[in-house]
Amino acid sequence: MLFTLLPLARPDDRIHLYQVVDDALAVAGADQHVVPVAVHFDATCRRLFPEARRDRRFNSAWTVPVVPHPDGSLSVEGPIPDALFVGD
Repeated sequence: MLFTLLPLARPDDRIHLYQVVDDALAVAGADQHVVPVAVHFDATCRRLFPEARRDRRFNSAWTVPVVPHPDGSLSVEGPIPDALFVGD
């Protein structure tokens, strides 16, 4: 499980993900909230993969390339399917 901030500052922004919820909270703007994302980061492939999902409508083959950052955060350019946002 990773964490992101919503809403994005700008619609065309990269999506930033954090491995620790406190890291996401530390950079959240006043109008943003932290949302868990049901994905895991494969450092070898440098890709995000979905965690096991029971929803048959979701394409479990979805994946997206990741840019890792020195502070441990990650960013992706592509959209993350809505089904992977937990509790939003």
